[in-house]
Amino acid sequence: MNQPHDQAATLRILSGKKKEDRERSHSSTKRPRIIAMASGKGGTGKTVLSVNLAFQFQRMGLKVLLVDVDPGLANIDVHLRLQAERTTRDLIEGRCRAEEAVLIGPRGLWIVPGGNMGTQLDAGEQQGGDPYNPESMDKLLQALTPLFSKIDLVLLDTGAGIGPWVLRAVERADQTLVVTQSDPASVTDAYALLKLARRRRPDRSPALIINRVKEKREALLTASRLRKVAGRFLSFEPDLAGWLHEDPRIELSVQNQVPISLALDHEDPLYLDLAGCAAKCRALSSAPPSRKGLAGFPGVSPAQHSREKAIHPMPMRERLEKTPPLAQEGKGLLPRAQEGKGLFSGAPIPQDLGHRQKL
Repeated sequence: MNQPHDQAATLRILSGKKKEDRERSHSSTKRPRIIAMASGKGGTGKTVLSVNLAFQFQRMGLKVLLVDVDPGLANIDVHLRLQAERTTRDLIEGRCRAEEAVLIGPRGLWIVPGGNMGTQLDAGEQQGGDPYNPESMDKLLQALTPLFSKIDLVLLDTGAGIGPWVLRAVERADQTLVVTQSDPASVTDAYALLKLARRRRPDRSPALIINRVKEKREALLTASRLRKVAGRFLSFEPDLAGWLHEDPRIELSVQNQVPISLALDHEDPLYLDLAGCAAKCRALSSAPPSRKGLAGFPGVSPAQHSREKAIHPMPMRERLEKTPPLAQEGKGLLPRAQEGKGLFSGAPIPQDLGHRQKL
């Protein structure tokens, strides 16, 4: 007599269970976007841009993981006055878990420091071959996957040049940002990087950021030259993601190990440069993460990439509640920052710039 009722109840239970399983599966396979910051020539300001763009993405409400994948002179931890205990090399070689390698920086930014090969070679750790080969990049990204359900964006700060390690990062990224300056050497090397990046990922168009320009016209002219040459010989024209004006305050912020984004008033032209770059970069990388990227390294199946959630900014009210104003975090790394006489006109600088804590 109760069989129809029992069957209906059973179907409802099974339906609910399937829904829960789908939601759990969706959550567990969340795939953040990956942006690779690259430069053909060293000294273009790529790392400083990477750090400050990470904070700009955070202000948009995205949870960002900044990973230092410069195999030669990794120094993001130094830029942020952090003490690195575990590095990308520890992850590659399986000496720690992803959450053990993460440092919590200013504004809650997650950072994975890089292994400094110069220091390691100096200490006689060169045995066992080069740890920074293309396969190691795949191992690193695979080691980071336990964090992917908790973040929206992975920002890879690569080394300068066009080595195999850098090109594998470009190949695995959803978007590559090529940082260059306007001088002939930087432009020539940027073109070489554009060529190889396009060859590795023909389904993706690298974008340009022109750094240290004296005026907007200089940035537009540099980008126009690169776009024209790329259009003629590479059959594509890279987008211009933005530019950053030359400003002595940037060097001062580097010396004081304080990200410039945390020191400027939001109406400052330099801050607007950074905010504009971040907004354009996000717009350019708004396409769904491609199957070709992470699907190419072991441990991540292509099926994971077909169930992605769109990235939605955190509501402003929630962001304000989660992120206290800088005035409450401490003050005073840069002299006279609040007096209107120094180089900075923005809020005071936090002293406790970062620490390690359990995720």
